[in-house]
Parts: sequence; structure tokens; C-alpha cells
Amino acid sequence: MFKNIDEKIKVLAIVSTIIGCLTSVVAAIIYWCDKLVLIGFAILVGGCLASWLGSFVLYGIGELLTQTTNIAKGIQNIQVLSAYQNSESTGNITKEMIEKIQAEVANDYETQKQERIDEDDYEDQKTYYVNEEDISTPNSGECPSCFSKISAEDAECPNCGYKLK
Repeated sequence: MFKNIDEKIKVLAIVSTIIGCLTSVVAAIIYWCDKLVLIGFAILVGGCLASWLGSFVLYGIGELLTQTTNIAKGIQNIQVLSAYQNSESTGNITKEMIEKIQAEVANDYETQKQERIDEDDYEDQKTYYVNEEDISTPNSGECPSCFSKISAEDAECPNCGYKLK
């Protein structure tokens, strides 16, 4: 019942938002049938907005629980590895357990790395191309490499040595 409570809270946030919005729609329709259009519209907008905003708090609590669980698991793995490395005798800690923890840590790292890549904004992934003519031609007396002042006669930038001609 209480296993994976973080995911259950997140699902509850989504379900409560949907139920709140549907209830607002039904209430608005009831008021519209009674010719109270303005009140019906206010209930529709206000109810949906309140349900949506309320879900932020509930979903946020679920996300906090997820992250806290991940942190606790990571700390536990670090403690086991530290105990293994600091003790001469392994005691209850077996080599298989250490390898399993190391594999979990590596897998978690790769998963989180992929999630960060997937979440990156499209703008961050764009490749920007620079026209070679813009680089090779000095623009308004500035070096295209370091932007220090140059004269039209300079063959290279006196500051960074960038070849201008």
C-alpha cells in the first residue's frame, strides 16, 4: 500500500486535476442551463485553474519524495562502499554485493545523464555556424577573435595574434 508512494502521489495529482476540471465543466454547464452564463464561465475558468495550480503542490511533494529516496539510496551505497574500502575484513559485505552496488551506481549515472540530455532545450542543442567571410574580414576595427581594436593595415591582431589577412 505504501510502496512507491512518491509515484502514487504524482498520479493522484494528475487524477485530482482531471476530476477538478471535469467537475468545473459540469458545474458550468448546470449554471449555463439556468441562464447564468457569467457565473458558469467563472466557475469553469476558476475551477480548472484552481485544480491545475493545486496539482503543482501535490506533484511537487511526490517529486521531493522521489529525489529524497534517490539520495538515501545513494548515501546507503556510499556507506557500504566506504565500509568495504576501510575495513580489512569484509564481514557481511561480499564481493558480489560490491559489484552489484557499483553496477547500480553506474547505471543510475547513465540514466540521469540521458535524462538531462533529453530534457535539454532545443536551443541548447543547436549548432551555430559562423560564416567564414565574417571571421576573415575585420569588422569596424575589431578583431573577430578577441574583439580588441585593430587598424585596417594590421595583418594580424596585436593582442591575440589572429591572422586578419
